[in-house]
Formats: sequence, structure tokens, C-alpha cells
Amino acid sequence: MRILMCNTFYYLRGGSERCTFDLTALLEANGHEVIPFAMHHERNLPSPYADYFVSHVDFPTLLRESKGIGAKVQVAERTIYSREAKTKIAALIEATKPDIAHVHGIAHEISPSIFSALRAAKIPIVQTLHDYKVVCPNTNFVSQGAVCEACKGQRFYNVMRRR
Repeated sequence: MRILMCNTFYYLRGGSERCTFDLTALLEANGHEVIPFAMHHERNLPSPYADYFVSHVDFPTLLRESKGIGAKVQVAERTIYSREAKTKIAALIEATKPDIAHVHGIAHEISPSIFSALRAAKIPIVQTLHDYKVVCPNTNFVSQGAVCEACKGQRFYNVMRRR
């Protein structure tokens, strides 16, 4: 089976990457081909698919150095929808013809835009959630020291009201 493994980072950075790499090793040991999709980074492991990886983006630096609200909105838009990610994963799908995609941490740098390309290619999707980022902008359902569900029902603007 050819498995497209999607995670923002392609180097050991934290728990999501540990899970991704351990699962990749297990799948390969059992005869499956694993095709990574990630973001370019100087610390990435070598990959024959690196040309398909999305451009490196450092959001904290971009936000800090952004001048004006327009620039900050552009940075925020990239976290929600990346045309580059959708285009590159579509090209990777065309080149490799995966049987299934396993999506890990893709929330900001890659973005959920890849899901439309996967659906268009009729690739079944499995997603492992390593945190609550897709439903809670601060990732942990906690605000001001208490459990917070203010963003429930896609009311994500509440994260700005409680900064």
C-alpha cells in the first residue's frame, strides 16, 4: 500500500513527529511505501519528495515583523488556506498515486487546504489529532486558567476577545 504521510515538520521536533516517524518505520517494516508531505526546513531529513514540500514559513517572526493590519491578515489567511500546499499535494498525488493519506499536524504551515485536493483525488483520509488546534485556536480548551469552550460551533473569533 502507498501511504501519503502528512505532517508539518519532517524532523524530530515533538510528539507529533515522533508518532509520524514511528508509524512510518512500522509501516515500511511491514512492506508499505510511505510518501512524506511536509514543510521545507533546514533540519528536515532527506526525502526524494522534498521538491513537493511547501515553503518554510516562520509565523511568529512574520507576525512580529508585519507592518499594519493588512500584512497580519495575509499571515492569518495562510494559516487557514494555503494555495501552495493544495497545489503541491495535488502534484504529489498525481506523481505517486497514494492509496490513502494519513494526516497529522498540518494546522498552520500546511493548512487544511490539502483536504480538498485529497478529496478531489478520492484519496481516503485518516487523521490523527495530536492536539485540539483544529477546533481550538490556542490548542488546549483553556482560557484564563479555566476550561473554555467559547469557540465551540466555529466561533473562533472568541480567541481574539479573550487575549
